[in-house]
Amino acid sequence: MKKPLLNSNPKQHIFGTNPLGIYGLAKSIMLVLCLFGTSQLSSQSLEIVGDSSVCGSEILTYNALNTTPGGTLTWALPNGGGTILTATDSTDVDIEWGTTPGQYTIRLTETSMSGTLTVFFLVTVEGNFAIACNNLVQVSVDYNCEAVIDADIMLESPLYPNDSYTITVFDQNGQVVPNATVTSIHIGKVYNVNVTHDCAGNTCWGRIAVEDKWIPELTCGSDTISCGEGSTPDITGFPFDTTVATIIGVGPGENEYTVANWDKCSPIQLRYTDQKLNKTCDDEFYSVIYRTWFAEDNYGNSTSCIDTIMVERGDISDVMFPENFDGIVNPYLECNAKTPLDPGAFSFPWNALPNGNPSPYDYKDANGNIIYFGTGLPSGTECDHLATTFTDVTIDVCGGTFKVLRKWRVLDWCTGAVIEGDQLIKVIDNVAPIAICPPIDTVGTDYYVCNGTAKVQPPIVFEECSSWSYTILHKPSDNSGNPDPSGATDKNVTLGTDGFYYINDLPVGRSWIVYIITDACGNSTECVTEIDVLDDDNPVAVCDEHTVVTLNEFGNAELFATSIDQGSFDNCELDSFAIRRMTTNCNVPQDL
Repeated sequence: MKKPLLNSNPKQHIFGTNPLGIYGLAKSIMLVLCLFGTSQLSSQSLEIVGDSSVCGSEILTYNALNTTPGGTLTWALPNGGGTILTATDSTDVDIEWGTTPGQYTIRLTETSMSGTLTVFFLVTVEGNFAIACNNLVQVSVDYNCEAVIDADIMLESPLYPNDSYTITVFDQNGQVVPNATVTSIHIGKVYNVNVTHDCAGNTCWGRIAVEDKWIPELTCGSDTISCGEGSTPDITGFPFDTTVATIIGVGPGENEYTVANWDKCSPIQLRYTDQKLNKTCDDEFYSVIYRTWFAEDNYGNSTSCIDTIMVERGDISDVMFPENFDGIVNPYLECNAKTPLDPGAFSFPWNALPNGNPSPYDYKDANGNIIYFGTGLPSGTECDHLATTFTDVTIDVCGGTFKVLRKWRVLDWCTGAVIEGDQLIKVIDNVAPIAICPPIDTVGTDYYVCNGTAKVQPPIVFEECSSWSYTILHKPSDNSGNPDPSGATDKNVTLGTDGFYYINDLPVGRSWIVYIITDACGNSTECVTEIDVLDDDNPVAVCDEHTVVTLNEFGNAELFATSIDQGSFDNCELDSFAIRRMTTNCNVPQDL
């Protein structure tokens, strides 16, 4: 059974078609009324349903729809072309079409209590005619990124509907492209196409070059925003349906986007440029932004449109002053890092002005990412006609702790109105200094005493926004070489005129030095290092210069160290005491 004449519907529904082939609902109704004087038509008119283009000798069924209950039907072929095989008064008939090509009419008459109604249905019996294919046809895919290859595309002046032909598309490897439908994978390639007339069996060959010439349509319009609202596309909208398409990339250029699922063949590169036209105080709007959108796909297809964005003038009564940073409304600011703007000002993670006061502005990198946060600006002042200034009163508390009383003023240049607001900002140093102690040191004992004096190097302090000072304690080791559990002491610790601390009378061995670092706000921390006192003084030997020794009967004599000692000493303790000969008159080396 062949397909209908209309591609969008599997059946050809024709109401009131006259035998001469005049189509159209209005003409059909007029024809029926004039010819048959129908007094009343139902809301659903009588119809004939069936194939409108057929092969010779084909037997097909045709149906009557929307018949009137109790009415009588009569089917007929007024100009021949075939034979009705079934009863002519039923709701459907079987017709065997003849072999003579041409156009023929099916007539259906209904007689009921409402009157007589006749409708016609035009049928073409296809003949055996040669067909000619186009040699090379450029075919563009549609918005779904596909194209169905049919007879209208391939044939030169086709005589019959598309469904009267069988279309077969072959790729470069001779494989059949399913459903004669090309998609994105076929773009840029050439394919062979065979066309066969189903009734006659005649064939021809042609070629297609698949292209993408379709670009999605942009949807531009107009919008109205306030000057403090912002005008980026996430606020004013994009020129496509965001419930269908999705932004999958931003950049690489300014105001550029990559959009997927908008064009089924490839992602769309979308960008825009703005032209801003400022207005005067006498105009209705503050400014107008003309935003031109440009869209281009991977195959060079492009389009554009213009959005019109009306920007309303700001109202000074809508201005909101920034909140306090006082530890109540918002956390106070901690003073423990340096701002990139000025080495002498501190901030973490807040931004600072060159004078060290907190800045109301965010500090951003080249990509617009916030590195240090500002304490805020009045909102609703983005329009140029609203001017904003501030003055600060700084109250020092201690070290890096201070308070800022910030007075904001906003002026409306169009009306002359002025409003003021206050903001309190506290900067607190409540973090102890971060410090490390100098490395372990070694000193020798002082002259003639068994202890030493240490010159203490200052600690290394960093990440501290207040001034700081330090004190020194020390503790000796116990008999096991561990720190004395009795604790540290400042005994014998003095501050020299050179600004260094000195510890006197340190015992020989290891001692521990405790640094206590305190900033100007009372925050303190400790670190500990070690110092070793070494006994590096040699003992002092004191003896008689001349001593007389008497030989015994064997010619020998003994002399003891104590016999010649005249007060030998060591600053700590003598370990041993001995004497030896310096010369021998008997040439006996072992006597030395």
